[in-house]
Amino acid sequence: MFKEISLASIIIIMALLLSCATRYVSEIRKNPEAIIKEYDPFIKVNGITSSIEDCRNNTYFLKSYIDKKYKTVVHQIYVSYSYGSGWRFYDEATLPDAELKVTKVGNMAHCDFGKFTIREEFIITLPDGYIESHSGGFSVTVFSKSGHSMFINISQHQIKEQLEEVRSLRI
Repeated sequence: MFKEISLASIIIIMALLLSCATRYVSEIRKNPEAIIKEYDPFIKVNGITSSIEDCRNNTYFLKSYIDKKYKTVVHQIYVSYSYGSGWRFYDEATLPDAELKVTKVGNMAHCDFGKFTIREEFIITLPDGYIESHSGGFSVTVFSKSGHSMFINISQHQIKEQLEEVRSLRI
């Protein structure tokens, strides 16, 4: 039934399988990264990446925007979450004492070798001064239209590193 398979065929198949397995892996950052563009009115700071449910494809990080002219700062949480079936549409987020604005960045459905994957990316905007006043860490609960929920746990370490980077750039 099977004829000889050439080494080149095996290498091509392995490369395809590896590219599929790593397609959604987000960049893992261990330190905040500033993105400064000369003509952009904001400095962007992408924070330390953490995983949701110990899955390296499901990640979140603090994202801060520093207004170059007024030195004001907006802090957000950027979430990238993949799952296997049925659209969930994550659209609500709460803190123990506040409801938060959720903004969709993008949705994508993908099928590889019969495996269906949905990816949602969204941003949660935090209230002014929230991370500064909750420097010990905090949790955000995110809800979907389908009834699913998840917890985003922002650690003391993530906040400390993010605030230090933001402070160094506001001078």
